[in-house]
Amino acid sequence: MTIQPPDPSSRVVDPQARIDPIWDRFLRNLWRRVADNDVSITALQAGRATLEQPWSWSTLIQTPANTSYVFPNVLPNGLIEEVTTVTTSGTCTVQVLIDGTNMTGPSNSASTTEQTTYQQNGEMPQGGKLTITITNNSSAANLAVVVRGSQTLEV
Repeated sequence: MTIQPPDPSSRVVDPQARIDPIWDRFLRNLWRRVADNDVSITALQAGRATLEQPWSWSTLIQTPANTSYVFPNVLPNGLIEEVTTVTTSGTCTVQVLIDGTNMTGPSNSASTTEQTTYQQNGEMPQGGKLTITITNNSSAANLAVVVRGSQTLEV
């Protein structure tokens, strides 16, 4: 709805210094519109997306073997912040590598107790290759690996 301004050649105030009723109505409507827009802008700013967005990726290896599982191009570029492992039974050692760089330290012993390894500088390049290497498998079953991180969006 457009607010029509009064005729610019009309008087804003009369000789007794009272505002003309037409101008008064126009200025009140204009003020209401400005206040409504201010509230709308504040609401939009409160709900806008941040540039840093969290992400996660997970896989389930039902019958893990002492081998390497390669997953090319499965993670977005950004920071890898943590790796969590758990099994439904048995144990095994799990290493998560990004383009050959170990993200889990020398030993992440996966078992029925969930274990999370936190990363300092785990950066995932665009098109990077994720490798999960299993060693020391002792009847492990249903190995779940969850990789979490964040990605900075471009504007």
